[in-house]
Amino acid sequence: MNYFSNINTYLSYAVTRLTTSNYNEIDALVFSQLSYYPFEQIISDFERCQISVPEFANLVMHQQDFSNLYSQDKQIFISKLAQSKRYANCIIRHMRAEKEENIQWAAFTVDINSAGTAVIAMRGTDGTTIGWAENFRLAYQVIGTGAQLESFRYLKNITAKRIYLTGHSKGGSNVCSAYVMSNAYIRDKIVRIDNFDGPGVNPEFAANYADGYEELESKLNNFYPGDSIIGQLLQDNPGKSFYIQTKVRDVYAHKPISGQHDPFAFLVKGDQFLKTKQTELSKGINDIVDGLVNKTTNIQRYYLIQFVQRIGIPALISGDEGGAVAAVAHFVCGVIQTPPEEKKILFQVICSFIKNLIRQGKEWIAQHWPKGYNKSNVIQATI
Repeated sequence: MNYFSNINTYLSYAVTRLTTSNYNEIDALVFSQLSYYPFEQIISDFERCQISVPEFANLVMHQQDFSNLYSQDKQIFISKLAQSKRYANCIIRHMRAEKEENIQWAAFTVDINSAGTAVIAMRGTDGTTIGWAENFRLAYQVIGTGAQLESFRYLKNITAKRIYLTGHSKGGSNVCSAYVMSNAYIRDKIVRIDNFDGPGVNPEFAANYADGYEELESKLNNFYPGDSIIGQLLQDNPGKSFYIQTKVRDVYAHKPISGQHDPFAFLVKGDQFLKTKQTELSKGINDIVDGLVNKTTNIQRYYLIQFVQRIGIPALISGDEGGAVAAVAHFVCGVIQTPPEEKKILFQVICSFIKNLIRQGKEWIAQHWPKGYNKSNVIQATI
């Protein structure tokens, strides 16, 4: 097998029928990736539909303009699922999708055998402005964002006796949130949770669902690329953390953050990921984000995110901004429209962030400066 193998390679040689005894971390990523295909646009009565994984894959392949809708890796992925023996008996049901002004969310359930065991996969951010705007609200929503609340309600209505949860990016965060927001009866049905580079939550949200978070520790597996950035945002996820070797696809050559976050970049060997260590860059980003989250109040984070949205950052990330001129105009208008009292709070947050960044810079230099070199001048320069 090629050393640089991803989930598409896994689909080529994984021919044993999926059961509860051989379900693994790669299967979890397969279902997470499958949830990104827009079943709500492909199946007219999707909420009532029950369809096997290969049958659904065939429907995706027969979409008009299929080759232009999906990248090459996504085309290969779905074509292999259409012929898959491993997932031939897996039935997709309970498909749900919401996309409103403040919500971008989708999920489905896959029955993997007749013994009442199911996998719930939740979709991550779809790349739209709505999706990114909701991501930012994770920083201050203490009861739950629209997607988190939808995730909780969805899990509550699934009657399977044993449940695996899985999701990539915001989908991973949503399955974790659904678990901690649920009561003890629901939580007892959850066998394992797989989160693929999904971010954490704000401290106040975690405190509101403390019982669930305490139990999450023993069931959650976090899989991050070695250079993880998105998965390090907000409060650290509990549970076990594994770092994966990645090979960024050419399509992401000039988008390194998106490239290492891409599920097709995760390297696979057998039925496991190729593990590595977290890079110093990822650790540094994590420390900076933790410092910002832990040293700001919820109201400060609220005003910060309101400002971020006002100046058009979600639209800029999603590509909906309409060019550099529009982006600059949006930014200027956003700054002008920010009330004076909010500007004062933002100034306090930025000053606190800079001070924390300087402190962390000093600590990093103290830990990593080569022995025998005089680091006093360098440390002084960061003051």
